[in-house]
Amino acid sequence: MNKTVTNNFFDIEGSVSLSVFVPRNEDAHTTLHIYVLVYDNKDNEVYRKHYPAGTYDWIWSDGPSGYYDFATVDINLSDVETRTDWKLYISITGGPYSSFNMTVLEGTYIQLSSGSHFAPTNSKVYMVHETLSRLTEAITDNKLTVKSDYFGRHDSEVNPADDDGDGIGSLRCFTNGLMLRQAKYENTEEPEPKFTVSLKDIYDGLIATDAIGWGFEEDKYLRFEPWEYFYKNDIILVCDDIAEITRKFDKDMCFAQANIGYAKWEAEEWNGIDGFHGKRQYRTDVKTLDTEFTQHCKFVADGYAIEATRRRMIADTSKDWRYDNDVFVFDLERSGNTLAVKKGIGDDATLYDSAGVFNVELSPARNAARWYSYIMQGANGDELIFAGAEGYSGARTQSSKEGRIISKMIADDTHISPDVIARQEKKKPMFKSETVEFEYPLTFRDFKKIRANPHGLIQFNGEVGWIREIEADLIRGLAKFTLIPKRD
Repeated sequence: MNKTVTNNFFDIEGSVSLSVFVPRNEDAHTTLHIYVLVYDNKDNEVYRKHYPAGTYDWIWSDGPSGYYDFATVDINLSDVETRTDWKLYISITGGPYSSFNMTVLEGTYIQLSSGSHFAPTNSKVYMVHETLSRLTEAITDNKLTVKSDYFGRHDSEVNPADDDGDGIGSLRCFTNGLMLRQAKYENTEEPEPKFTVSLKDIYDGLIATDAIGWGFEEDKYLRFEPWEYFYKNDIILVCDDIAEITRKFDKDMCFAQANIGYAKWEAEEWNGIDGFHGKRQYRTDVKTLDTEFTQHCKFVADGYAIEATRRRMIADTSKDWRYDNDVFVFDLERSGNTLAVKKGIGDDATLYDSAGVFNVELSPARNAARWYSYIMQGANGDELIFAGAEGYSGARTQSSKEGRIISKMIADDTHISPDVIARQEKKKPMFKSETVEFEYPLTFRDFKKIRANPHGLIQFNGEVGWIREIEADLIRGLAKFTLIPKRD
């Protein structure tokens, strides 16, 4: 593997301001010429820009040694680029003059910048489905495994999906900074770096990015799916002629503000214009409450943090690095028999390296779109309004992933509404921001039906709702239900 960094071209930004004095001559305005010239390493002319004398505002002035024509020349270098072995000249020719004077004025500057490329590298990674299951198996002494339509693959090592049943999040993976930069321990007897993480850390991160929930299933699976999975539309019990129903407004399910994004991103190594995995703040039309919904993922998805970490392998790989123990997340794609980072589509006007943009499906705006239907349950309007950001939010990107949450190109500082959301189940809220409570007779058979399908709907006096809590007294044959009503 070639571990060198390649800089092909340097962009030049700058403004050169010159004060030019020439001996007094009626042809002064036609004989002085200034050129910006770039030559390659074989002295072939690559770039030429001519500032002819007739374009200047010449002023007659006198000086200690005679009379002069004086002009200020402003040279803009914004359209110039060069390579490391090329030469840049600012050339002044004065026609018949034997001499002229030139002064560089205050404010002159020349700045070189370059995009650099580092050869692709390999890293050991852990797929989401297997990571969740191995952690679950370790905690439960192999009594439970993980099953997921969303994260499962047809070639998963545990509970594989059908041959054509790869889930939307099935090609997500994790690694850490040590593995990403191929770190080596100073003590060669130490084992290779390991990936250590808790089930809670993984679950908390996936909640923030993919709006997931979990539940037990068939006494042998721990199920991880998008949160809507756990709210089925089949009616499992009908409760009619309820004498008394108590309704309570639930302010904890009514949000005025939403904070979405990532807790960590890179702001030190480079300028950050391609690093759009920061924090975002949104608001709803709820005015009377100050409730907040916050999901800041602790995974690192930012392209600059990933690249800064990856390039540490150029230097001494035994030295500590600030991202060594962080969990990095990648969205992958199949490339033959291997897995590679999934590229998205970027906008040249808002990204430096639009062709190399990745983790697009994990952008903060798309994470917000996956949470949209939950956040908006207490709102009257249908727009989640962008209100601020930490980190770069102007990047316009489009995901190329099948099953993507947003199908069009959007900026990461856009408002989120049903118009931009591609998946139907994410377009509108499911709940009313209230709870209902009532008592109703409950037989042991009814209780078993609820146990078998706790995610179904309870019908009550013509309305329906999902179970938040049941207090059952099977000896008396009575239960107290607390339900979340389904939104029309």
